[in-house]
Amino acid sequence: MTPGVVYQVRMAGGGQTVPDITPAECETQGGKRYWGSWLLVFSRP
Repeated sequence: MTPGVVYQVRMAGGGQTVPDITPAECETQGGKRYWGSWLLVFSRP
């Protein structure tokens, strides 16, 4: 993921769009900063 970019995803077969996904800024125990990621889990109703 690229910092400053806002993403949205939708399953290929249709369904609801998940908007406003952006990478979160994280920090290691040593104080080093890095950009995190998201894990999206889709399930069928």
